[in-house]
Amino acid sequence: MKNNDIIKRLRFILSMNDTAIFDVFSLGGCEEKRSYIRCWFLKEEHPEFKSCPDKYLMAFLDGLIVKKRGALKKTTQDNLLNNNLILKKLKIIFKLNSDDIINILSLESYEVSNHELSAFFRRSEHKNYRLCKDQIIRKFLNGLQKKIIFNGKKK
Repeated sequence: MKNNDIIKRLRFILSMNDTAIFDVFSLGGCEEKRSYIRCWFLKEEHPEFKSCPDKYLMAFLDGLIVKKRGALKKTTQDNLLNNNLILKKLKIIFKLNSDDIINILSLESYEVSNHELSAFFRRSEHKNYRLCKDQIIRKFLNGLQKKIIFNGKKK
């Protein structure tokens, strides 16, 4: 899934306006100009459209964690952004446990066991590690949107 799509979906799910978006990027340590960030929200056909680099999606997710949960502990290692890390950060942002994620995915008719889900959160060197595919992130975001609409409130 493209970084731009993830940010757009989260913006919609959380009902964030431009000011809130820029604040979240700032909380995540992104000092990019607003005009540059706006290009990530344009349609791909637009001449000023730009793809959002991984480091800025990471900054956005980190900013959401700070906004929702408080200050982050800085890690010494640079994590490469992948779907497993995105899912882990979304789990933190929305204060979800494994059962919550399984229920959210089931809203999209995607069944996953607790063991399969835990494999996404393991270290990549672990023998039971499993790579999280784009389809799972897409279904998770769709299910999260449904859950928030069904509950009638924003988290």
